Amino acid sequence: MNSPTTAPSTGPLDVCVLGPLVVRNGLTDDDVVSLGGPQQRKVLAALVTNPNGVLSYDRLVEVLWPDGNEPDNARRSAISYVSRLRAALGDGVIATTDTGYVLVGGSHTLDADRATAMIDRARTMPSASAFDVLEAALRLWRGPVFGDLNGEWWARSFVNRFEELRLTALADRLDALITDGWNVRALTDVQELVDQHPLREQFVERAMRGLHASGQTPEALRVFQLHRSRLVDATGLEPSAALSSLERSLLDGHEATTRPVDLGHPLRGYVLQELVGQGSFGSVYRAHHPALARDVAIKVIRADLADDRAFIGRFEAEAQLVARLEHPHIVPLYDFWRQPGGAFLVFRFLRGASAQERLDRHGAFSIDDATKTLVEIGDALSAAHAIGVVHRDVKPANILFDDAGAAYLIDFGIALPADDDGTAERGWSVGSPQYASPEQLRDGGGDARADQYALAATVWELLAGASPYAATSSESLVSAKLRHALPPLDHVRHEVSSELSAILSRAGALHPADRYTSVDAL
Repeated sequence: MNSPTTAPSTGPLDVCVLGPLVVRNGLTDDDVVSLGGPQQRKVLAALVTNPNGVLSYDRLVEVLWPDGNEPDNARRSAISYVSRLRAALGDGVIATTDTGYVLVGGSHTLDADRATAMIDRARTMPSASAFDVLEAALRLWRGPVFGDLNGEWWARSFVNRFEELRLTALADRLDALITDGWNVRALTDVQELVDQHPLREQFVERAMRGLHASGQTPEALRVFQLHRSRLVDATGLEPSAALSSLERSLLDGHEATTRPVDLGHPLRGYVLQELVGQGSFGSVYRAHHPALARDVAIKVIRADLADDRAFIGRFEAEAQLVARLEHPHIVPLYDFWRQPGGAFLVFRFLRGASAQERLDRHGAFSIDDATKTLVEIGDALSAAHAIGVVHRDVKPANILFDDAGAAYLIDFGIALPADDDGTAERGWSVGSPQYASPEQLRDGGGDARADQYALAATVWELLAGASPYAATSSESLVSAKLRHALPPLDHVRHEVSSELSAILSRAGALHPADRYTSVDAL
């Protein structure tokens, strides 16, 4: 490194605070600006902690002499230290106001600002790119914030904020690392993080999931017990309900089906708002994209599905298929990505009620309204089937209406392209049992005729105002559906014609071969 210089900078100074306080004329270790003694460094650090405010004369005296042992001429001495610092930094960096001093905007750059921007940007990027950006951001930390000034009372809020940011970035980097599954490096990293921060739940939670996914469930449970013991000893508190739920699920022999969602936390540029719906495959949240000033709906797929190897292998290809769907009555898919513990699908947000909500509030649909819904949703399904996409979860909750009463089919995020034999992997293609076809319930498979069955069951319920199956349990429901077709609707709602009733019964036939050849035919 070259000898420190006091030559004024010809451009913005680089002020490095994520470690020992250093000021450079550039972004390298050359031409380090000598600030002089510790009091000048305190002045600069105090100015940095007030980026949008004035460092008053009284506050400056408290910073320089925190124990109340300031000299008789404390204010004059403080002004002298500011003058020496100004001489070292050059003109135009520190401005004097009526009440104190302020750093001039544009006169300097701050590594803390760069780190914040990089971490925020990483949350909007694919995992592979995000990992590199987070690595670069974390390298900006060269030790405790402000170095030897880290423990000063006036720096505490700033120090805590950037220490919290660093820990969050470490968790984000780990998530980016394990996008395609846990490996030796990821397990080593997370265990080191737990050792360094044993009370930090976000690291403990990831360690438990990683060890469990790697076949080390006993070790995952030991990590929880050790965390609990340390937490009780240090704070007297018990682990959170979410972490305790994860422990119980591992004791039961399976991973928790959901991972806590941090509302208000930026997620790839989106900020999650309230929960607006839940289904068999995950939860749906309203979210806002500040840069686009647009509300969207984000579906968070269950963790056990999102981390399933079969799901990982097919998710992107399937989401690309769904993104190709363009139809006036299909809610479009804007974006999608996967990370450990969740897969995310971003849809247009419709503010209208669902068919399920209309049923709950107003009862059965009129025949005209139900027929209109059948035609619009049937057209949407036909468009999907034409490019080989099967929905597999058609139901009233997945039909939304706009203010004009037009119906839209949502939640194609779990749709799968049909395999050569018309089936898909069992376990995450069954749909909702109330509307799933018998073949879906029996073996997890189903082609376009499964959607036809679900559409018929949905319209049957819209017209009857109740389910076609009076089952008292999920077991009796499945048993009934495996033995019987949709019952005649005209026996339940007498103004429904026998012809319409027969159409729905055929579309809801027990065996796929007995249904219509297509939704168009229906």
